[in-house]
Formats: sequence, structure tokens, C-alpha cells
Amino acid sequence: MYIQPIGLFGQRHLRYLKECHNGVCINLLTSGRLNTCLADIDEQAQECFERLIEQMRQVQGTTEQLKAENQLEWVLKIQKLKFSAPIPYRLNGTYILHCCFFRPL
Repeated sequence: MYIQPIGLFGQRHLRYLKECHNGVCINLLTSGRLNTCLADIDEQAQECFERLIEQMRQVQGTTEQLKAENQLEWVLKIQKLKFSAPIPYRLNGTYILHCCFFRPL
């Protein structure tokens, strides 16, 4: 059995399941579907987050031209975007963006 890696968003969803829907968590675990479910949720949320970063990057003018001309400024702007972007999370099957300025490393 292959165990898929679970990223930040999958870990957050696992914490949510444990705290708010422990029965669902136990059912997924005992049926062997928990890891797959968390990996899928993580992948979907990561894609949502990356699309959001790309849209924010375009709005703020963080272009490839800036990257070619001034890499340090480009990196600083990208990091600022990533730390100020809303975080997607799943609620009742729908992803919602949650603003949070603290991200664990």
C-alpha cells in the first residue's frame, strides 16, 4: 500500500476532522481511505492557493521582467504575496479562503 505525502492543507484538514468530526476521521482511518482523502484535499487546496498567488502576482505587477531586472525585489514581492494570501480550507465540501498572516515553516 502506497502512502501519499500529506502537505500543510491536508494536515490542517486532518486536525479539523479530529476536532470536529472524529467519527468521520475514524471511519476513514479504519477503511484505509484517510490518507488518500487527505492527499486529495491537500492537492486541491494547494492548486487553489497557487492560482490565487498567480492572480495576486499579476495584479501587483510582479512580472518576469522584474525578475530579470531585479531578482531580489522580485523574490521579496513573491514572499510577501505568499505570506499575505488567504489560505484555502474546506468547509462542507467547498473551499473557502481564510486570511491568516502566520504560516508555520
